[in-house]
Amino acid sequence: MRSLCLSLVLFAAACDGRLQRIETDVSFSAAALTFEPTVVGRSRTLPLALVNASRAPAVVHVFAPAPFALELDVELAGAEARAVDVTFSPTALGLSSAQLRMTGDLEREVSLEGEGVAAAVCSDPSPCRRSAFDPATNTCAVSNAPDGEACDPDNVCLGAGHCLAGACIGSLVSCDDGDACTVDVCEPAGGCVHAARTCAAPADPCQVARCDAAIGCVTEPAADGTSCGPSDCSTARVCMSGACRTVTVPDGAACGEATPCRAKGRCSGGSCQQAPATSLGEVWRVQLRESVDFRGVTDPAGNLYWVECSPELAADPCALVSYSPAGFVRFRARVPSIVAAQGTRHLWSGGRVVVAAANGALTAFADTNGLPLWSRPGDSQVRLLELAADSAGRVVTLERHAAEVEQWALASHDGATGARTLSPLPMKAAGLVIDAADNRYVALHGLGSDAASPPMPIPPAPAHLMSLSPGGALRFMAGLGTSSGAPVAVFDGEVLMATGEVLSTATGALRPGVRHPIPDDVPAPLMSPVGRYRWQDLPNADSRGVWQWLEGFTRGVEQPRFSWAQVVSTTQVGAMQLLDDGTALFASQQHEVHDPGVPDDDIYLRSVDLGGATRFACRVGPGVAQNGPVHYTGATALAAGQWAVVSQEYCLTCVKNPPPVLRVFSTPTLQGAPSGWTSARGRPGGSGAPR
Repeated sequence: MRSLCLSLVLFAAACDGRLQRIETDVSFSAAALTFEPTVVGRSRTLPLALVNASRAPAVVHVFAPAPFALELDVELAGAEARAVDVTFSPTALGLSSAQLRMTGDLEREVSLEGEGVAAAVCSDPSPCRRSAFDPATNTCAVSNAPDGEACDPDNVCLGAGHCLAGACIGSLVSCDDGDACTVDVCEPAGGCVHAARTCAAPADPCQVARCDAAIGCVTEPAADGTSCGPSDCSTARVCMSGACRTVTVPDGAACGEATPCRAKGRCSGGSCQQAPATSLGEVWRVQLRESVDFRGVTDPAGNLYWVECSPELAADPCALVSYSPAGFVRFRARVPSIVAAQGTRHLWSGGRVVVAAANGALTAFADTNGLPLWSRPGDSQVRLLELAADSAGRVVTLERHAAEVEQWALASHDGATGARTLSPLPMKAAGLVIDAADNRYVALHGLGSDAASPPMPIPPAPAHLMSLSPGGALRFMAGLGTSSGAPVAVFDGEVLMATGEVLSTATGALRPGVRHPIPDDVPAPLMSPVGRYRWQDLPNADSRGVWQWLEGFTRGVEQPRFSWAQVVSTTQVGAMQLLDDGTALFASQQHEVHDPGVPDDDIYLRSVDLGGATRFACRVGPGVAQNGPVHYTGATALAAGQWAVVSQEYCLTCVKNPPPVLRVFSTPTLQGAPSGWTSARGRPGGSGAPR
């Protein structure tokens, strides 16, 4: 009996001589395997042990389905543990799960889970830095290229490029074109630029500057007859052969200044005979829809653009409308995603008219025929705050996103395709202007967002002016104290804030300038190369109306140079335009403070210079009609020798007011300024950038 018990494999002898079966006990070393994210098309392996806890041998079959891999038969001796490899080979993106099964003498399962991910895209970050893909970590390892290796510098002003310590260096390229009348510079992104040299005007009014290609700036006599001093209908100071001389003025010579409502006069008997001023000549008009958004947007050819809506139309009730300078309809293009003109914004830039809805929907139209070029849908969680465009045609929007925690962002859209890049902002934002170098400026107020921080510091102060480069990089964050102002204009190195502060475009530092705020309900300011114009208002103590006055400022001087004032019963002042002679053009009522007794309710188009002198005042139309007041407030346009304004008549006894009317007047002597913040949104196209 003893020898029989020892020879048995599957049975054991009890002390009383009876045989008992030995139970097998095979298990896995883990109940589950979780693989690290694995690139689709590649494999990752994890070990798993089979453990036979009994004294008896066991035979099992192990199998795992795709995308996992393991299939084999295993014979385990008693008390043996054996390691096997389980492979994960994803063929698609996303999570995969399966069961690894053991069959045979025993049945067991192990849960398998893995995620297929896309391979990291590696590209060399710079000409002398190499990026290599590491499949184990799905990352890109960056290293320096060998020193001395040839490279193409990002800066086109460098030639003979070669690598050194990971940087591409080279020698400076010469841009000298041999012309003394050009200023030769090299721009890193564009290469050699040859700008025309500007020669300073001589102090002698009878000499003019010109540039000689061989020797540079020289002077020569001014044309005979050039004015060199005061003139009247008796004598005139004019240049003759390069010298200033006094000559007698003959009868019939032109005299006086021509304005849009008054021709030049003629000298007669030593005095200037000039006809009285007349009303402005209206060249055409068009009745608008009740719901209209006219912002004075024009293109370089003088074509007008606005948005108007017809509530009675169920589908796409709003349209972008364009008229030629001669008053002909160029196109009327339906605008999707807009049901009312309120809350819309539009601008012209680079051959495109972009219309934005209050919910952030954008549509770009060709300015030639109104055909849609691209569009982006709106979002009920988005509120559009500002719309602008830079010199490269990129469309920039300031948006508020109403998520769990409200967030603000700047979005840049490619002008040709509408492709969008979003730059989150660290706190509540207001205002958006773009300078001539395409840098963006916004004001930040309040505490930082609780959401994930954007790639820029969150300032501790409650208010800041933030500037971003055209590519979205942070240029500076300048504290504004507790101010709640926003940028309203930018030109020639200065940002004008709604608080009245003037800040540097380079650092945000405070510059000399006026401090009192610009009210929300007055026309937008103007900025010229030498000064600026701003409106102020104040409730009148005797309840007769509103005191409203125009202030003129010299660049760098805090106190106003002049105050041109008036008293009106309603705010009857239209948007301003900067003229090429540096004066401000605007429409207003006649009531000036220094002569309040003048019984005149009419609206006049005026030009006021930086000294506060009125150059001309041309009657536009009545300020009061038979049934109520007539307003000429809001946006205006000046292009192609014409001035356009929307008039709205209010009927106090009617069920509804008459529809607004776009009126276009002839102003052939007026031209917009070639540079500056020349209208409510900078350029005639309303892009939020200076001209």
